[in-house]
Amino acid sequence: MNIKQIININAKTCKLLLETDEAIVTANSDEIYIVEILEINKFVLYTKTKKYMIQYLNDEYQEFILKVGFIQIHKNFAINPDKISAFKISTMEVEIENQQIISVNQKYKKNLLNYLNSLNQNILST
Repeated sequence: MNIKQIININAKTCKLLLETDEAIVTANSDEIYIVEILEINKFVLYTKTKKYMIQYLNDEYQEFILKVGFIQIHKNFAINPDKISAFKISTMEVEIENQQIISVNQKYKKNLLNYLNSLNQNILST
């Protein structure tokens, strides 16, 4: 589905309001597994059943990633941390719930490790 713009992102409800050529649609950010940058001004949101292609301007991609709490793990990929099923340290790969495996770039390794460490801290403090 081609998206002209992201109208609104509600981080509390995980709802996205998206404008297409035909209509305004909603999507749940918690259903998104991966965000992939295809070109300088285009990124794709992948869910189990849908693919949303978004043309963007300026910092819209970074704004989206920050608002929905995704983790940048590669120049071209950000992931929903709730969809991580495994992190393979020896190969520096993340496995997502849908069995997709994505390499973690050394530049973004710290982002992922900070998230994993925060999970460990939350477990220890409960």
